[in-house]
Amino acid sequence: MAPAGRAPDRRAAPTLTVQTNSDRGYFLAEQTARINQDGVFASQIQDVFARTDAGTAAGRIKFEAVSAPAGVAVRFSIQLSTERNGFYRNSGLFMDILGDGSSRILFDANLIAFTANGGTTYPFRFTGVETYIDTLRLGPGNFLPNSISQSNSGYDSNASSIQFGITTRPGSAVMIFAEFYGQPQAVRPLGSEGVLRIARDGTPLRDKAVNYYVTPTGSVPSLQTLGTESVFTDRPPPGYHTYTISVTNGQTGLAYTYIEITGS
Repeated sequence: MAPAGRAPDRRAAPTLTVQTNSDRGYFLAEQTARINQDGVFASQIQDVFARTDAGTAAGRIKFEAVSAPAGVAVRFSIQLSTERNGFYRNSGLFMDILGDGSSRILFDANLIAFTANGGTTYPFRFTGVETYIDTLRLGPGNFLPNSISQSNSGYDSNASSIQFGITTRPGSAVMIFAEFYGQPQAVRPLGSEGVLRIARDGTPLRDKAVNYYVTPTGSVPSLQTLGTESVFTDRPPPGYHTYTISVTNGQTGLAYTYIEITGS
């Protein structure tokens, strides 16, 4: 007997099941409404399930609401899972308003796809630890101080000078990492080691002597260049600039990475 002034629980659970030996499939739809001294609860669940020797696949759509002295909350969820050869995979979407009034949408997925003009793209990937964004273009809006607004890198094993151009924002700094790979197999005369140079718009910003070691070759010693790295933080005026990374000894093999940091 339900308490005075209270309606009893009401539930409907139609099912559709098929089974032959170990193979099984079913569809379940369940609706529940309950009132008691703790409050009011209502839910709707739809389950699908399929199993053969090849594996198991299952899905659930659930909609539930609760109103009680402890809080008012509502949730909608879609849960998917598979098992094949002992490997389990899960995916899901959860949307809810919590008892404290906050709302959220949760995704359980490795890839999130968007479609446009008939094509499908995956703008970012999540491994459970790291998020990858393969292509990103940000508009000319405001960036918070110390934000990385753009970055890139390049390498040319056959060049003694490489360039990149960027448009900088007011108050930003550009950190430039330059590297010369060195040519220790090539013997050169003393004093010809050269410098690894970072320049902006044709003006040198930093020259760093190339690393080398001296090799005795008869009566006149010689040198062989080694890998050399250089770092410089530039604070250019806003606008477009061309940066050049070069090694002045004429040898080849250069790389660079730059990062623009706003409000630094």
